[in-house]
Formats: sequence, C-alpha cells, structure tokens
Amino acid sequence: MKSKQMWVFAWAALRLPLLALAVYVFRNPLVELYAGAVGLLGRMDFFVYTVSTFSSRALLAILAMAGIGFGVWAAGKLSLSPAMRYGAILAGSFIAIWLAFLFAFKTDQPALRAAGAILILAINAIPYEWSVKYPVKNRFSNLFFIFFVGVTEALFPQSYMIWLAAHTHHADKVKKWSWLGGVAAASFFWIFLLLPSDNQRVFTLTEKIHADPAVKKSPRASTTGSNSIQSIICFMPSGAGQIFCLHSTWATSPFPHFAPKRILARRRVSDSTPRGRKFTSFKIGHRNCSIWTP
Repeated sequence: MKSKQMWVFAWAALRLPLLALAVYVFRNPLVELYAGAVGLLGRMDFFVYTVSTFSSRALLAILAMAGIGFGVWAAGKLSLSPAMRYGAILAGSFIAIWLAFLFAFKTDQPALRAAGAILILAINAIPYEWSVKYPVKNRFSNLFFIFFVGVTEALFPQSYMIWLAAHTHHADKVKKWSWLGGVAAASFFWIFLLLPSDNQRVFTLTEKIHADPAVKKSPRASTTGSNSIQSIICFMPSGAGQIFCLHSTWATSPFPHFAPKRILARRRVSDSTPRGRKFTSFKIGHRNCSIWTP
C-alpha cells in the first residue's frame, strides 16, 4: 500500500514538469500544428500582451484570490446550510467579479465574463459536507486524474486535491481546505483568460509598476497630435527571427505598455538589419528587444 502511495505522489509531483519538458522538446511541431488548426497570427496579440503585462496580472490574480478567499471563509462562519452557504458564495463572487469587469476594467459583456469565472468556482468550491458523501477512489476517477495531466490541475483542482488526499490518512483535513484550489483556479481564469489581453486598465497599471525610462520612441514615427504618435510599430525579441507588426496609438506611455489594436503582419527577417530600416534597441525586463517604424 505504501508503495502505491509513493508512486501516486511521485507522479503528482513530476507530471507538470514532464508536461512542460515535452512541450518544450516538441515546441516546433506543436506551433506548426496550432498555426494550421487555429492560426498563429490572429492569436499572437494575446500572447504578446499577456507576457508584457504578466506582473500586473499576477498582482491582480493575488488580489482576486485574497478577495474571493475571504468571501468563502466568511461565508463558512455563517450559520447556514451547505446549500445556502454555497449559493451565497457563488452569488457574492458573481456580483463582485461582475462589478469589477463593469467599472474597474470597463470590459464588454461583463456578466458573461463573470459567469465564466463563477463556473470554475462552482465546480471547485463544493461544500465539505457534500464532498465527504461521495467516494473519489474508483476506476473512472483514477484513470481521469492520472492521465489527464494539466486538465485536472486547471479545471478540477478541488477534486484532484481530494483524490490525492484519499491516498493518505489526512483526507478530511484536505477536504476542508480544498476550496482553496477553486479560488486559485477561478482567479486565474478571471485575470489571465477572461480579462481581455488588451485591456487598457491593465496596461495603465503595468505602466505605473514598470515605468522604463530606457525605452525610446522611434524618431521616424509621425506625430499626429500633441503628446501622441500614430504609427505602425514592429517589435522583435532578439534572436527570434520574426517581426510582429502592430498598429497602435502610442500616447505618452512607453512601449510595450500601450494598447495596440491588432497585429497587421508577421514576416521572417535575417539576423542582420534589413536594408534601409533602422532599429531602436531596448530592454523589457532582462530581454533585449527592438522596434522599427517603416
């Protein structure tokens, strides 16, 4: 029995690093497969904007976890039935997230976006009184939690934690606090996936946190008004071999903390600077980057 437990926890500890290693090793065919099935160019803006605002989104996710977690903890202190407490948690969280989308982030479809985050929370904030009534060690759950690496951690963290705890002598303690996995998952989906990647409020927060005086504006851009530059801007992580061109209104905020509207083009470039085109080099964190204005 101890040997089986050891293998279960060893697989739980190594599965995500092994998945990350497999993605890295097969990154080129995976990118080609993704580009052929979905289209890489149309999704590149999501990756660019999310990476450039990662620190701000991480801070927002921590605040979201603290807020939702406090709400779940406070609801647990009320003298309510499990069903009433569960409903109060979901209703209160929905109102808070909806208001955040509506007023703090000023997004479109705030109710629909809030519903997506609440769906993740509802799946992973099952009351303790309900979770103890259902067995988690059966053939289906064993196969699902063992082989669906990444899916279980992202979408069903509470059930996955309870399943792991069932292989130990501390299952009841883990079940009481397993809702923390749902709070983390809901916060991640809320801030990183449901909040638009080009949200101006997030760009503004990033600009305030990481104001970089080393970033230079291109001297060839054309001025269209006071304190603003309208241009087609291209940037390339050094050594990447690609330039991603974005159309934007570049106000006084430095690159990359502006709000690009869309990616217009993507083209291969050689290691040398194309003839007749000048690059301005700068750093984003520890990464060397370049911009070019045609």
